[in-house]
Amino acid sequence: MHALLEEDDETAILKDAFALIDACDGFTSEGDSNNDSMALGKHGQVDKSKLLWRSRGKPGRSKNKVYKPVTKTMRIRRPETSSTAFQRRKKAELGALRAEAAVLEIRLSGLKQKNQNLMDQGLNRSETDTRSGHSDRQTVELSWLEEAVKQYRCRLAAEQCNRTLRDILATQSRISCELRAVLYQRDALKVSTYAIVAILA
Repeated sequence: MHALLEEDDETAILKDAFALIDACDGFTSEGDSNNDSMALGKHGQVDKSKLLWRSRGKPGRSKNKVYKPVTKTMRIRRPETSSTAFQRRKKAELGALRAEAAVLEIRLSGLKQKNQNLMDQGLNRSETDTRSGHSDRQTVELSWLEEAVKQYRCRLAAEQCNRTLRDILATQSRISCELRAVLYQRDALKVSTYAIVAILA
């Protein structure tokens, strides 16, 4: 496109130059020097301005303009994912999963509440119920639950005792190291005192 525009501009410039030459030849053949000089001056001014305008080019166009190709990202459409039936099936599956998740959450809350109630019953059961020796299923479950709670509490107490003993051991080790350092400095002081006494004697 730019090459065609430049060729058109060059052709127009050549036509103007040939017209100027023809005009100059016509005026010199008539022999009127005054009219020739005036005509040449006027024609030369017009042609120079035209040539200048042609050489500069039309406003708004830049020869250094670089056209970059526009690349469009093609969207890949697959028939198995773009069909309306697939979209409806996908929405139905999502709805079913959400409903199932809600049901499972309700069941989980019920189980947590049931376990909490059993624990409360096992902890609040009196000693008379324990000694009565009932053989029903609920009593057996409560006794097992009570034993589990008891073991859990024993384990927590043992862990707490273990942490306390470790803290005591760390404190004793630190105190022992500090005492050893003090005793070592004391022995070194005694040796230096004996050396000074021996030198003075």
